[in-house]
Amino acid sequence: MPTSTRASTTLEIVAAVPRLRRRLLAERRLSIGLILMGLFILGGLLAPILAPYDPLKQDYRRMLAPPDVVHLLGTDEFGRDILSRLLYGGRISLLVAGGGVAMAGGIGVPLGLLAGYYGGLTAAGLMRLTDVAMAFPPILLAISVVALFGPGLTNLAVVIGVTYFPRFARLAYVATLSVKTSLFVEAGRALGASGGRILKKHISPNIAAPILVEVSLALGFGILLESGLSFLGLGAQPPSPSWGLMVADARQVMSQMPFYLLWPSLAVAGAILAFNLLGDGMRDALDPRLRGH
Repeated sequence: MPTSTRASTTLEIVAAVPRLRRRLLAERRLSIGLILMGLFILGGLLAPILAPYDPLKQDYRRMLAPPDVVHLLGTDEFGRDILSRLLYGGRISLLVAGGGVAMAGGIGVPLGLLAGYYGGLTAAGLMRLTDVAMAFPPILLAISVVALFGPGLTNLAVVIGVTYFPRFARLAYVATLSVKTSLFVEAGRALGASGGRILKKHISPNIAAPILVEVSLALGFGILLESGLSFLGLGAQPPSPSWGLMVADARQVMSQMPFYLLWPSLAVAGAILAFNLLGDGMRDALDPRLRGH
């Protein structure tokens, strides 16, 4: 690419940054989602500092204690502090969901790029692979993984990755099809750029926006799947302070301690809401078809 063209492109990108920042800040849903997401992430990262008690410490003198000044959210059936377990449970949910989504994106996006750019038999083969992966319900896949490798957080992250990578592959595939016919891609080919360079330098940056939106939505899905599978006993195992396990345990004593069921349920719902608001806000801010609405 000529030096003048490269300099012009750089100036256009620099000039677009303030406009993009204003659009992002103007999206109320995005702002609310960022705040909520930040609270959940900080709560998980700072759990050792914020948690008033060891999440695994049992106190049989205060089993199923209601919220008070000693235990702000009460205690569970073993006398463990619910607030401490919620904070540490957030670390588990975010870590598992983040690892699963990273795996899904790391597999799905390159597959979609290759299929969209090269087309032909490559696209047909890769897209059929995603069809096969999407044919497995998450619960059935989780049961199969647990039967083969046993329950655990690593296996749960693998389930999330395998479940969600077809969505990334299809999104990258469609986005690549729309970008590869652009003039700047044709110019790169005319200048002798290899397919790998065009994918890396020209196509990948231009499909990043929808991928980022999908990452945010996938994180909410990952938290929901992690909580649901842990609830069924296919993910985190006792005495881990997982939100799904807390809901499963609270179900047994909900008549005696209804608040015990409420707190982890709100945590799951709040985390999913945060990532969905973030994804919707990013989509509206980055999609040129929606900027005027």
